[in-house]
Amino acid sequence: MVKLVVNLTKIVIAVVVALLFGSCNLNIGSLKKVDGDGNVVRKTRTVTSNFTSVKASNGLDVILIYGPSHNIKVEADANLHDHIKTEITDGELKIFTDANLRNAEAKKVYVQLPKLSSLESSSGASVTGKNIFESTSLDISSSSGSEIDIKVKAVSVSCQSSSGSELKISGTADRLETKSSSGSSIDASDLIVANAFADSSSGSSIEINATETLTAEASSGSSVTYEVDPKTLNRKMSSGGSISKD
Repeated sequence: MVKLVVNLTKIVIAVVVALLFGSCNLNIGSLKKVDGDGNVVRKTRTVTSNFTSVKASNGLDVILIYGPSHNIKVEADANLHDHIKTEITDGELKIFTDANLRNAEAKKVYVQLPKLSSLESSSGASVTGKNIFESTSLDISSSSGSEIDIKVKAVSVSCQSSSGSELKISGTADRLETKSSSGSSIDASDLIVANAFADSSSGSSIEINATETLTAEASSGSSVTYEVDPKTLNRKMSSGGSISKD
């Protein structure tokens, strides 16, 4: 019975993720199509105000740099620069496109900032942290086939992944809260934390490295794996979910 539930869950997840990706591609596909001209140039953008939150989308490659000041540079085919938008509103930097950029030699956005409070990727965007980000509280989320890879030194971190996205985080933190769904994954195996909470569902997966306490829940064919045995482990499994040591 459990095996049947797991198999049915995986089928449903595959359909849902495919529909979500199709919707994402439809949204991008509805935009004007622009092919890159192959002439890659780098330009510095004007930073109109400070920001602590970054939101990336539309298949762009975003490189985050922890530094003393705010700075934005775009490296892309010359004719694509006008279609790559970097807008700052209420402390949030939104990075997106107003066109469907195709055959681009590059579509990178370099962002330097002294403080990061939240990070979000969606619609196939790829976000990479080049160095260690220090933070008291940090919220990270990935969705719709996007990717995040970041190193942190934080007090409290919250990670959420969905819709086939991948989120990888490393470094150290006192507290970590994770939630994954819809075939997505969170790899926090290289993030050493004292206390952690992990909630996985719908065929997703979470990897955790908690030394003191771990509260884990897994359902609907999902999994939670932990690197070391925490001093206190609380587990709750249902509908084919699994929680085990790696």
